[in-house]
Amino acid sequence: MTARQRGWSNRELMYFNRAASALRKSGVAIEIDGGVTDEGDPWLVFYEFYSGEVLAHFARIGNEYIVYASFLRGTLKSHGFADLVARFIDLCPGRRVVRVESSANLGRGAARNAASLASLLHMR
Repeated sequence: MTARQRGWSNRELMYFNRAASALRKSGVAIEIDGGVTDEGDPWLVFYEFYSGEVLAHFARIGNEYIVYASFLRGTLKSHGFADLVARFIDLCPGRRVVRVESSANLGRGAARNAASLASLLHMR
């Protein structure tokens, strides 16, 4: 996804694209798609390319970021984008640490668990 008009900032899109790239390198056929609600709030999903199964759904409503994934049994919310993504990754099942290159404050160059999202393909 490269459309800034979809409501996400370039910085947010960069982080989503880097996370998707890390997943692809770990062997997951992941794609991202997104849009904007009728109210103007952006949303984005990570989905498995072959099955179309949605692995995680992210949204920004007002000044709050939200992520839903079936393994969470609910949602995570935060006013900080990097905080939400870090918390989401920390809760992913089957954690394996993989470095996701990031810039400035997004991820702060810390080791992140992007590859563990592959296990979500089999979570119900």
